Amino acid sequence: MTVLITPQTGAANSEAIDINLQKPVTQTGFDNGNYTTGCTFRVTGGALGSEEYVKLQYNDGTNWIDAEVDGDDAKILDEDNAVKTVYGRMTSVRVSKSVTSAARGVEVV
Repeated sequence: MTVLITPQTGAANSEAIDINLQKPVTQTGFDNGNYTTGCTFRVTGGALGSEEYVKLQYNDGTNWIDAEVDGDDAKILDEDNAVKTVYGRMTSVRVSKSVTSAARGVEVV
């Protein structure tokens, strides 16, 4: 487990992280660059409330861009999803937490 954002009420961004850089594709049918090992993000400090969220973002070399994950406009965690596993090789990504009514954080396992 690695804490990306400590529990707080204010909006916050994690440091840039790299995920699954050395994990090879091991499953038949996954020869197109998909990774079978995921990275799991979760909320800490309790559940997120309505309109509260955590987004996954990537750096295009200049700006942080919201990554589309399962068609959810980068929102990987929200009031209905406290845990999310994301698959793939990701370099220079971060999580971005919205303002929350109670102290909430994000960790990766």
